[in-house]
Amino acid sequence: MPDQQRSPVQDAFVQYQPDAARRPFQLNGGGRGNAAAQDALRGRTGQAGGDKAAADKGIDWELVESIADQLVAMVPREMRDGSREHILAILRQAALKGVRNSNQVAYLLATAEHESRFGHPQFSWGEPLVEEGNPIRKRRNGRWSGKVHIKNRWVSGKTKDEAEQKYWDALYGGKLGNKRGTSDAADYRGRGYVQITGKANYRKMSKVLAKEGFTYEHDGVKYGGRDGEPIDLVAHPEHVNEVPDLAARILVDGAMDGLFRNRSLDRYVNLDDDEDTFATKNNFYDARRVINADTKKNGRKIADAARRYAQTLLLQWPMIFPEAAARTISTGRVGGR
Repeated sequence: MPDQQRSPVQDAFVQYQPDAARRPFQLNGGGRGNAAAQDALRGRTGQAGGDKAAADKGIDWELVESIADQLVAMVPREMRDGSREHILAILRQAALKGVRNSNQVAYLLATAEHESRFGHPQFSWGEPLVEEGNPIRKRRNGRWSGKVHIKNRWVSGKTKDEAEQKYWDALYGGKLGNKRGTSDAADYRGRGYVQITGKANYRKMSKVLAKEGFTYEHDGVKYGGRDGEPIDLVAHPEHVNEVPDLAARILVDGAMDGLFRNRSLDRYVNLDDDEDTFATKNNFYDARRVINADTKKNGRKIADAARRYAQTLLLQWPMIFPEAAARTISTGRVGGR
Protein backbone atom coordinates (compact mmCIF):
# COMPACT_ATOMS: atom_id res chain seq x y z
CA MET A 1 0.00 0.00 0.00
CA PRO A 2 1.27 3.42 -0.74
CA ASP A 3 2.40 5.53 2.17
CA GLN A 4 0.67 8.74 3.21
CA GLN A 5 3.80 10.59 4.26
CA ARG A 6 6.72 11.69 2.13
CA SER A 7 10.20 10.52 2.94
CA PRO A 8 12.59 13.15 4.27
CA VAL A 9 14.69 12.41 1.20
CA GLN A 10 13.03 14.57 -1.43
CA ASP A 11 13.57 12.34 -4.42
CA ALA A 12 12.70 9.11 -2.63
CA PHE A 13 10.13 6.94 -4.37
CA VAL A 14 7.10 7.20 -2.09
CA GLN A 15 3.52 6.22 -2.73
CA TYR A 16 0.36 7.85 -1.47
CA GLN A 17 -2.64 5.62 -1.05
CA PRO A 18 -4.08 4.72 2.34
CA ASP A 19 -5.57 1.27 2.70
CA ALA A 20 -9.06 2.71 2.76
CA ALA A 21 -8.42 4.32 -0.60
CA ARG A 22 -8.06 0.94 -2.22
CA ARG A 23 -10.94 -0.70 -0.39
CA PRO A 24 -13.81 1.76 -0.01
CA PHE A 25 -15.88 -0.84 1.86
CA GLN A 26 -15.97 -4.59 2.19
CA LEU A 27 -18.16 -6.89 0.18
CA ASN A 28 -18.10 -10.66 0.39
CA GLY A 29 -17.08 -12.13 -2.93
CA GLY A 30 -16.74 -8.86 -4.83
CA GLY A 31 -17.03 -8.41 -8.57
CA ARG A 32 -14.95 -9.88 -11.34
CA GLY A 33 -14.69 -6.54 -13.10
CA ASN A 34 -14.43 -5.85 -16.77
CA ALA A 35 -13.88 -9.12 -18.65
CA ALA A 36 -12.37 -7.34 -21.62
CA ALA A 37 -9.84 -5.69 -19.35
CA GLN A 38 -9.00 -9.08 -17.85
CA ASP A 39 -8.39 -10.44 -21.34
CA ALA A 40 -6.20 -7.46 -22.15
CA LEU A 41 -3.64 -8.73 -19.64
CA ARG A 42 -3.06 -11.90 -21.65
CA GLY A 43 0.07 -12.15 -23.71
CA ARG A 44 1.75 -8.95 -22.57
CA THR A 45 5.19 -9.71 -21.25
CA GLY A 46 8.40 -7.98 -20.38
CA GLN A 47 11.96 -8.64 -19.38
CA ALA A 48 14.84 -6.67 -18.04
CA GLY A 49 17.21 -6.22 -20.92
CA GLY A 50 19.92 -5.46 -18.40
CA ASP A 51 19.24 -8.85 -16.82
CA LYS A 52 19.55 -10.79 -20.08
CA ALA A 53 22.89 -12.16 -18.91
CA ALA A 54 21.20 -13.58 -15.82
CA ALA A 55 18.65 -15.31 -18.00
CA ASP A 56 21.49 -16.86 -19.99
CA LYS A 57 23.18 -18.26 -16.89
CA GLY A 58 20.91 -21.25 -16.64
CA ILE A 59 17.86 -20.26 -14.58
CA ASP A 60 15.56 -23.28 -14.61
CA TRP A 61 12.50 -21.71 -16.22
CA GLU A 62 10.63 -25.00 -16.31
CA LEU A 63 10.94 -25.21 -12.54
CA VAL A 64 9.74 -21.61 -12.26
CA GLU A 65 6.63 -22.60 -14.24
CA SER A 66 6.10 -25.62 -11.99
CA ILE A 67 6.41 -23.50 -8.83
CA ALA A 68 3.83 -21.06 -10.22
CA ASP A 69 1.43 -23.96 -10.78
CA GLN A 70 1.82 -25.05 -7.16
CA LEU A 71 1.47 -21.56 -5.72
CA VAL A 72 -1.93 -21.09 -7.34
CA ALA A 73 -3.32 -23.49 -4.75
CA MET A 74 -2.08 -21.11 -2.03
CA VAL A 75 -4.07 -18.16 -3.39
CA PRO A 76 -7.38 -17.34 -1.64
CA ARG A 77 -10.21 -18.98 -3.54
CA GLU A 78 -11.89 -15.73 -4.58
CA MET A 79 -8.66 -14.57 -6.26
CA ARG A 80 -7.47 -17.90 -7.65
CA ASP A 81 -9.00 -17.85 -11.13
CA GLY A 82 -6.46 -16.32 -13.52
CA SER A 83 -3.89 -15.76 -10.75
CA ARG A 84 -1.22 -17.93 -12.38
CA GLU A 85 -0.17 -15.33 -14.95
CA HIS A 86 0.32 -12.77 -12.19
CA ILE A 87 2.25 -15.16 -9.97
CA LEU A 88 4.41 -16.24 -12.89
CA ALA A 89 5.19 -12.62 -13.82
CA ILE A 90 6.35 -11.90 -10.26
CA LEU A 91 8.43 -15.10 -10.11
CA ARG A 92 9.96 -14.30 -13.50
CA GLN A 93 11.03 -10.80 -12.49
CA ALA A 94 12.28 -11.96 -9.08
CA ALA A 95 14.45 -14.55 -10.84
CA LEU A 96 15.80 -12.03 -13.34
CA LYS A 97 16.52 -9.64 -10.47
CA GLY A 98 18.47 -12.42 -8.78
CA VAL A 99 16.28 -12.66 -5.68
CA ARG A 100 17.54 -15.94 -4.24
CA ASN A 101 15.87 -15.78 -0.84
CA SER A 102 12.62 -17.75 -1.01
CA ASN A 103 11.11 -15.78 1.87
CA GLN A 104 11.60 -12.50 0.04
CA VAL A 105 9.79 -13.94 -2.97
CA ALA A 106 7.00 -15.08 -0.66
CA TYR A 107 6.65 -11.57 0.70
CA LEU A 108 6.51 -10.09 -2.79
CA LEU A 109 3.63 -12.43 -3.61
CA ALA A 110 1.85 -11.59 -0.36
CA THR A 111 2.16 -7.88 -1.13
CA ALA A 112 0.68 -8.38 -4.60
CA GLU A 113 -2.19 -10.39 -3.12
CA HIS A 114 -3.01 -7.64 -0.64
CA GLU A 115 -2.57 -4.69 -2.98
CA SER A 116 -4.01 -6.01 -6.24
CA ARG A 117 -5.97 -9.18 -5.44
CA PHE A 118 -4.11 -10.66 -8.41
CA GLY A 119 -6.25 -8.73 -10.84
CA HIS A 120 -9.64 -9.44 -9.25
CA PRO A 121 -11.50 -6.19 -8.57
CA GLN A 122 -13.73 -6.17 -5.52
CA PHE A 123 -16.52 -4.40 -7.36
CA SER A 124 -18.28 -5.09 -10.65
CA TRP A 125 -17.25 -1.69 -12.05
CA GLY A 126 -13.58 -2.19 -11.22
CA GLU A 127 -10.71 -2.69 -13.63
CA PRO A 128 -7.99 -5.31 -12.98
CA LEU A 129 -4.91 -3.95 -11.20
CA VAL A 130 -6.37 -0.43 -10.97
CA GLU A 131 -7.38 1.31 -7.75
CA GLU A 132 -11.12 1.18 -7.19
CA GLY A 133 -13.40 3.89 -5.92
CA ASN A 134 -17.06 4.17 -5.08
CA PRO A 135 -19.47 4.25 -8.04
CA ILE A 136 -20.34 7.43 -9.92
CA ARG A 137 -24.10 7.42 -10.64
CA LYS A 138 -26.47 9.62 -12.59
CA ARG A 139 -29.02 11.43 -10.39
CA ARG A 140 -32.57 12.47 -11.13
CA ASN A 141 -31.44 16.00 -11.81
CA GLY A 142 -29.22 14.71 -14.62
CA ARG A 143 -25.94 15.30 -12.82
CA TRP A 144 -23.42 12.57 -11.96
CA SER A 145 -22.13 12.20 -8.40
CA GLY A 146 -20.36 9.91 -6.01
CA LYS A 147 -19.17 9.80 -2.41
CA VAL A 148 -15.39 9.91 -2.10
CA HIS A 149 -14.11 7.09 0.11
CA ILE A 150 -12.03 8.18 3.13
CA LYS A 151 -12.84 11.84 2.47
CA ASN A 152 -16.54 11.33 3.34
CA ARG A 153 -17.63 14.01 0.88
CA TRP A 154 -19.61 14.10 -2.34
CA VAL A 155 -18.47 15.29 -5.74
CA SER A 156 -20.61 15.91 -8.81
CA GLY A 157 -20.34 16.94 -12.43
CA LYS A 158 -22.39 17.49 -15.56
CA THR A 159 -20.87 14.33 -17.07
CA LYS A 160 -19.60 11.08 -15.65
CA ASP A 161 -16.05 11.89 -16.74
CA GLU A 162 -16.18 15.25 -15.00
CA ALA A 163 -17.45 13.69 -11.78
CA GLU A 164 -14.80 10.95 -11.88
CA GLN A 165 -12.04 13.50 -12.39
CA LYS A 166 -13.28 15.48 -9.38
CA TYR A 167 -13.52 12.25 -7.37
CA TRP A 168 -9.86 11.33 -7.79
CA ASP A 169 -8.76 14.95 -7.59
CA ALA A 170 -10.30 15.08 -4.12
CA LEU A 171 -8.02 12.21 -3.12
CA TYR A 172 -4.73 12.87 -4.88
CA GLY A 173 -4.92 16.33 -6.46
CA GLY A 174 -1.92 18.46 -5.52
CA LYS A 175 0.00 15.43 -4.18
CA LEU A 176 2.94 13.41 -5.53
CA GLY A 177 3.35 15.52 -8.63
CA ASN A 178 -0.35 15.60 -9.53
CA LYS A 179 -1.63 19.00 -10.62
CA ARG A 180 -4.88 19.88 -8.91
CA GLY A 181 -7.90 20.42 -11.14
CA THR A 182 -6.59 18.17 -13.93
CA SER A 183 -6.93 14.48 -14.79
CA ASP A 184 -3.60 13.70 -13.11
CA ALA A 185 -5.10 12.21 -9.95
CA ALA A 186 -7.32 9.87 -11.97
CA ASP A 187 -4.63 8.93 -14.48
CA TYR A 188 -1.98 8.26 -11.85
CA ARG A 189 -4.06 6.54 -9.18
CA GLY A 190 -2.96 3.16 -7.87
CA ARG A 191 -2.00 0.65 -10.56
CA GLY A 192 -0.18 -2.66 -10.75
CA TYR A 193 0.79 -5.18 -8.08
CA VAL A 194 1.94 -2.52 -5.63
CA GLN A 195 -0.51 0.24 -6.64
CA ILE A 196 2.06 2.84 -7.67
CA THR A 197 0.41 6.25 -7.18
CA GLY A 198 1.21 9.82 -8.25
CA LYS A 199 2.58 11.37 -11.43
CA ALA A 200 5.99 11.95 -9.86
CA ASN A 201 6.27 8.25 -9.06
CA TYR A 202 5.31 7.18 -12.58
CA ARG A 203 8.02 9.50 -13.88
CA LYS A 204 10.53 8.22 -11.32
CA MET A 205 9.85 4.59 -12.15
CA SER A 206 10.16 5.27 -15.88
CA LYS A 207 13.70 6.47 -15.29
CA VAL A 208 14.57 3.50 -13.06
CA LEU A 209 13.35 0.96 -15.61
CA ALA A 210 15.08 2.71 -18.51
CA LYS A 211 18.37 2.89 -16.63
CA GLU A 212 18.40 -0.83 -15.88
CA GLY A 213 17.54 -1.74 -19.46
CA PHE A 214 14.12 -3.18 -18.82
CA THR A 215 12.05 -3.93 -21.92
CA TYR A 216 8.42 -4.92 -22.45
CA GLU A 217 5.83 -5.12 -25.18
CA HIS A 218 2.38 -3.58 -25.31
CA ASP A 219 0.07 -4.15 -28.27
CA GLY A 220 2.97 -5.22 -30.44
CA VAL A 221 5.17 -2.23 -29.62
CA LYS A 222 8.47 -2.71 -27.81
CA TYR A 223 9.40 -0.27 -25.05
CA GLY A 224 12.83 0.14 -23.54
CA GLY A 225 16.25 -0.96 -24.66
CA ARG A 226 18.28 0.49 -27.51
CA ASP A 227 15.79 -0.42 -30.20
CA GLY A 228 12.51 0.20 -28.38
CA GLU A 229 10.33 3.20 -27.74
CA PRO A 230 11.31 5.13 -24.60
CA ILE A 231 9.66 3.90 -21.41
CA ASP A 232 7.30 6.70 -20.41
CA LEU A 233 4.75 5.68 -17.81
CA VAL A 234 3.59 9.28 -17.52
CA ALA A 235 2.42 9.10 -21.12
CA HIS A 236 1.21 5.50 -20.75
CA PRO A 237 0.09 4.88 -17.13
CA GLU A 238 -2.24 2.10 -18.34
CA HIS A 239 0.79 0.00 -19.23
CA VAL A 240 1.35 -0.60 -15.50
CA ASN A 241 -1.96 -2.42 -15.13
CA GLU A 242 -1.98 -4.01 -18.59
CA VAL A 243 1.51 -5.58 -18.71
CA PRO A 244 2.01 -8.10 -15.88
CA ASP A 245 5.81 -8.21 -16.19
CA LEU A 246 6.00 -4.43 -16.01
CA ALA A 247 3.84 -4.39 -12.88
CA ALA A 248 5.97 -7.20 -11.45
CA ARG A 249 9.23 -5.39 -12.15
CA ILE A 250 7.99 -2.26 -10.39
CA LEU A 251 7.08 -4.38 -7.36
CA VAL A 252 10.40 -6.26 -7.31
CA ASP A 253 12.62 -3.22 -7.92
CA GLY A 254 10.72 -1.09 -5.43
CA ALA A 255 10.82 -3.63 -2.61
CA MET A 256 14.32 -4.97 -3.15
CA ASP A 257 15.98 -1.60 -3.79
CA GLY A 258 14.08 0.39 -1.18
CA LEU A 259 12.44 2.72 -3.69
CA PHE A 260 9.09 3.01 -1.92
CA ARG A 261 10.02 4.15 1.59
CA ASN A 262 13.84 4.09 1.63
CA ARG A 263 13.75 0.62 3.22
CA SER A 264 14.62 -2.52 1.30
CA LEU A 265 13.03 -5.89 1.92
CA ASP A 266 16.43 -7.29 2.86
CA ARG A 267 16.26 -5.20 6.03
CA TYR A 268 13.44 -7.34 7.42
CA VAL A 269 13.58 -10.59 5.47
CA ASN A 270 17.16 -11.74 5.04
CA LEU A 271 17.54 -15.36 6.09
CA ASP A 272 17.10 -18.58 4.19
CA ASP A 273 15.00 -20.85 6.35
CA ASP A 274 15.39 -24.19 7.95
CA GLU A 275 13.15 -25.80 10.58
CA ASP A 276 14.74 -23.82 13.41
CA THR A 277 14.72 -20.34 11.90
CA PHE A 278 11.51 -20.17 9.90
CA ALA A 279 9.27 -18.71 12.60
CA THR A 280 11.73 -16.48 14.40
CA LYS A 281 14.30 -14.82 12.15
CA ASN A 282 12.31 -13.43 9.25
CA ASN A 283 10.22 -10.44 10.22
CA PHE A 284 7.28 -10.68 7.82
CA TYR A 285 5.22 -8.41 10.06
CA ASP A 286 7.52 -5.37 10.01
CA ALA A 287 8.41 -5.99 6.36
CA ARG A 288 5.22 -4.06 5.62
CA ARG A 289 7.24 -0.92 6.38
CA VAL A 290 8.98 -1.40 3.04
CA ILE A 291 5.68 -0.68 1.26
CA ASN A 292 3.54 1.42 3.60
CA ALA A 293 3.28 2.79 7.13
CA ASP A 294 0.07 0.83 7.86
CA THR A 295 1.88 -2.04 9.63
CA LYS A 296 -0.45 -2.11 12.63
CA LYS A 297 -3.48 -2.37 10.38
CA ASN A 298 -2.27 -4.79 7.72
CA GLY A 299 1.10 -6.16 8.79
CA ARG A 300 -0.20 -9.37 10.35
CA LYS A 301 -2.54 -10.18 7.50
CA ILE A 302 0.21 -9.82 4.91
CA ALA A 303 2.68 -11.72 7.10
CA ASP A 304 0.26 -14.65 7.27
CA ALA A 305 -0.05 -14.61 3.48
CA ALA A 306 3.75 -14.56 3.12
CA ARG A 307 4.07 -17.64 5.35
CA ARG A 308 1.47 -19.38 3.22
CA TYR A 309 3.55 -18.86 0.07
CA ALA A 310 6.86 -19.47 1.85
CA GLN A 311 5.97 -23.08 2.64
CA THR A 312 5.80 -23.91 -1.06
CA LEU A 313 8.83 -21.85 -2.07
CA LEU A 314 11.19 -22.98 0.70
CA LEU A 315 12.76 -26.06 -0.90
CA GLN A 316 12.18 -25.32 -4.56
CA TRP A 317 12.94 -21.66 -5.22
CA PRO A 318 16.72 -21.87 -4.56
CA MET A 319 16.89 -24.68 -7.07
CA ILE A 320 15.99 -22.46 -10.03
CA PHE A 321 19.49 -20.98 -9.83
CA PRO A 322 22.23 -23.22 -11.27
CA GLU A 323 24.74 -22.64 -8.47
CA ALA A 324 22.21 -23.86 -5.88
CA ALA A 325 21.41 -26.92 -7.95
CA ALA A 326 25.12 -27.66 -8.28
CA ARG A 327 25.66 -27.37 -4.52
CA THR A 328 22.76 -29.74 -3.94
CA ILE A 329 24.35 -32.35 -6.18
CA SER A 330 27.72 -31.98 -4.47
CA THR A 331 26.50 -31.85 -0.87
CA GLY A 332 23.25 -33.79 -0.96
CA ARG A 333 21.46 -30.86 0.73
CA VAL A 334 18.95 -28.50 -0.85
CA GLY A 335 20.82 -25.42 -2.02
CA GLY A 336 23.96 -26.80 -0.47
CA ARG A 337 23.05 -25.42 2.97
